[in-house]
Amino acid sequence: MQIQNNHSLKNFNTFGIDAKCKRLIILKSEDDIVDYFDNQNNGTPFLLLGGGSNLLIKNDLDYDVLTPSMKGIEVINDDEDSITLEVKAGENWHKFVEFLVNNNYFGFENLALIPGNVGPAPIQNIGAYGVEQEKHFISLRGYNIDSKQFEIYTKEESKFGYRNSIFKSDLKNKLIITSVRYKLSKTDNPNLSYTEL
Repeated sequence: MQIQNNHSLKNFNTFGIDAKCKRLIILKSEDDIVDYFDNQNNGTPFLLLGGGSNLLIKNDLDYDVLTPSMKGIEVINDDEDSITLEVKAGENWHKFVEFLVNNNYFGFENLALIPGNVGPAPIQNIGAYGVEQEKHFISLRGYNIDSKQFEIYTKEESKFGYRNSIFKSDLKNKLIITSVRYKLSKTDNPNLSYTEL
């Protein structure tokens, strides 16, 4: 865990607003999350900040800002037709899509250039040009702040809708997503239903 006092959030939001927070808490592992809620937080307010792409900060923040920065892409299953990957929450979404394209794993090409990180993608159920992340979503892992337990949520349990999910409603501000699993195809079958494509 990295703790920085009175830190600027300019590089942590896509608007580049130079607001400061009381403490910036960079969470580099699941152990860091447990440590923060066991030892660093006494029930005080905090802001969970992913890629900072859906947030407008207007003033300095007199509380902690937590940013999950876990990185890594792990192969969970690899067969002739598909590959299942577990992607850490701190991975940049566009760079993840680039990784898929460069390795001939198909399904998310239409979601290139979407700002933000992988962790927040299921919250908003991001989508573009006829494809939503839920199409290839298998499950996610996250830390439940209330129960202080790590939990797995399947596609059905995630209750995806148009730009919506259980993580944006019932579990809003209650779950810190640490990784997401996606199953991608090894067959190039592009979705060209939009005229722009």
